[in-house]
Amino acid sequence: MKQLQKIIPVALVILVATHSLVQAQTYDSTLLVGTWHVDFQATVDLMSDAQRVQYDSLDATSQQQMEAQLNGQYFTFTEDQRFEASTTSTSYPGAWQLETTGYLVLTYDQGAAFRQKIEQLDSQTLVLQVVEDPNSEALFHHLHLTKTN
Repeated sequence: MKQLQKIIPVALVILVATHSLVQAQTYDSTLLVGTWHVDFQATVDLMSDAQRVQYDSLDATSQQQMEAQLNGQYFTFTEDQRFEASTTSTSYPGAWQLETTGYLVLTYDQGAAFRQKIEQLDSQTLVLQVVEDPNSEALFHHLHLTKTN
């Protein structure tokens, strides 16, 4: 029993330390700098089964419109923590911040702000969890972006 009393506090410390390390994923902000293109097919591949069923139930015209819209989106991040989200016809400037908790905060100049969890960031790939509520009816919970420069 005494051994168990000694082991439990040690196990709890290890568990808490491990959980803290997993939760505190940090990313190198220099990897974010550059232009990123939303990769539609890779984004679709990140869908849950339920989201995929919902997407597949859409008519072909709606699917093509979604594909064209997402494939036409770019994000450019600069070293001075500014960004521009753009499509073929419009651009939206703003400021970005990379939190130590692994979240990317995008604040558009017109005031809207979005906090998105980074699931992957390396020299070529950025995966953002844009909707955290698994019960959300949003079709896309993740965006997969590929660096173009």
